[in-house]
Amino acid sequence: NLSKEEILRIRDLFKSIDTNNYGITTFKQFKDGKFKYGSKFKE
Repeated sequence: NLSKEEILRIRDLFKSIDTNNYGITTFKQFKDGKFKYGSKFKE
């Protein structure tokens, strides 16, 4: 289970990636956020 702090960090990260505030992210937004905030995900 995630702690409250972890949930809040994930929510804040999502909000920063969801640049148009639709509540969903496009692949481009996700990809741009991945590079902006760093990630260990592989393409």
